[in-house]
Amino acid sequence: LTRFHNQLSQDTLQALELLTEAPDVLSVLLHPMLADRVAGTLNYFLAHLAGPKRSELTVRDKAAYQFRPRELLASICRLLVNLSSGGEPFLSAVVRDSRSYSPGLMQSAAQLLGRVADPGLANSFAEFAEQARLAEAARQAEDESAEDAPDEFLDPIMGSLMRDPVVLPSSRVTVDRATIQRHLLSDPTDPFNRQPLTMSEIIEDADLRDRVRDWLASRRK
Repeated sequence: LTRFHNQLSQDTLQALELLTEAPDVLSVLLHPMLADRVAGTLNYFLAHLAGPKRSELTVRDKAAYQFRPRELLASICRLLVNLSSGGEPFLSAVVRDSRSYSPGLMQSAAQLLGRVADPGLANSFAEFAEQARLAEAARQAEDESAEDAPDEFLDPIMGSLMRDPVVLPSSRVTVDRATIQRHLLSDPTDPFNRQPLTMSEIIEDADLRDRVRDWLASRRK
């Protein structure tokens, strides 16, 4: 059974590699409702393959169980590179993953790839890792500048600055679009009154969004 699951995992990753080279499929995986989960899942597996605890992945007879960690590492890194072609939204999703992401993890993965993968992939992943590092630095700088943001600019669930505020129709509470999208993936209700809710029902708050952007712009001057 273990052999079967290992082979299935490798086959699935290889299929995803091909699919993420197709623009139509890429756009689906980069949809705001999926990007955070996709990025978090890939980061999680990367942490096990390239993080501090990778030495715990010991298998006596790798061939017997079809356990090929080098190929798994290369596949996951190739997926991250392919998805990063979607630009800033996916990079932001990668660095928002506080569970697994760290610049150190990406650096470790890049170093391992340099030893076990072809130079082209190793170089592409190193570029991705640097882009992620810059995205995290920009996000941290923006978060620091938002520490004294007005309460109306803060998401009531996450406590973070709302980049794309929307109004929930039944409770009339304003939240960040990304927050309610993640919530609705597992619970199709308004989190404030438990009434049924779908993304098609939320109301864009363009006025508040523009005021948040203007406030951020003034802070950068």
